[in-house]
Amino acid sequence: AEVLTDLGGTSATEVWSEGDWSDLRGWPSAVRFHDGRLFWAGKDKFWSSVTDQFFTFDPLFVGDAGPINRSIGYGPVDTINWLMSLNRLIAGTDGSEVTCRSSSFNEPLTPTNFTPKDSSNQGSASIAAIKIDNKAIFVQRNGQSVYELAFDGGGEEYIAEELTKLVPDIGSPGIVAIAVQRKPDTRLHCVLSDGTCAVMVFDRLENVICWVKVETDGLVQDVCTLPGTTEDAVYYEVKRTIGGVDAYYTEKWALESEARGAAISKVADSFVYAAASAATITGLGHLEGETVVAWGGGLDLGTFTVSGGSITLPAAYTHRCAGLSYQASFKSAKL
Repeated sequence: AEVLTDLGGTSATEVWSEGDWSDLRGWPSAVRFHDGRLFWAGKDKFWSSVTDQFFTFDPLFVGDAGPINRSIGYGPVDTINWLMSLNRLIAGTDGSEVTCRSSSFNEPLTPTNFTPKDSSNQGSASIAAIKIDNKAIFVQRNGQSVYELAFDGGGEEYIAEELTKLVPDIGSPGIVAIAVQRKPDTRLHCVLSDGTCAVMVFDRLENVICWVKVETDGLVQDVCTLPGTTEDAVYYEVKRTIGGVDAYYTEKWALESEARGAAISKVADSFVYAAASAATITGLGHLEGETVVAWGGGLDLGTFTVSGGSITLPAAYTHRCAGLSYQASFKSAKL
């Protein structure tokens, strides 16, 4: 062992302090980078690092770049459920959405210039908020309503607007996870506690908000998205019952361009796809014994039962795809 600093002594001392984080005091429930600082938050308190030194929280560091250690300090004691870095640092608590600002000129936050103020009192659920452009999307404390927090230039403050007001039951029985997809258009995926998913197609410029309910032969339990070139990749964690046994899969959404009924058509759940010409579709062991639908050569090939992890087609086809069927409702506009 290498001695870095000699201890001042080995006798008892009265010069000590208890840490803010422990099983007794509690642990942070939210974290976010903002203005060159690493912010942690838990219960009703904020802790930030020294500017551009994300591992340093030394209270003896003096100056505007020093760490920020503050509590909300007003109203009922709230738990901070999420942090969001917009033009200002936003905190979502059980009872309100709090804007942390330095002054009306939005100068950088400092230990002596840090003022939390309520932006709205909708209250937030314990679900991480997401950022869409310069807005925050969060789940209200009832766990079913989705709100947008956007900056109002006239009042120079953030205001909350409900995005589920036209379909108030779309989030029932409760939202457990959310993720945003930006390409080919902005879509908010909300996983519900009953295993279904509510998807919002969102275009603020065109003032378009459309909700779609997505269901599958199983239970969707989580969602995440990754950036893509033409379309973002969307992944669902799905619990399915196959042959009487529960199975858990990570399944990726097909691209929109691959789900239009053309030569390549991946309109099936938990599907397997192969481009080369053949008279079988293999790799279906995860759907053993299940009835699947198949597509190949630009044709609907009907239904098949998976045996030995594969199905046999009536002939050889290119662009073969097989997976679980589903029903989709469609209502046209008036002719």
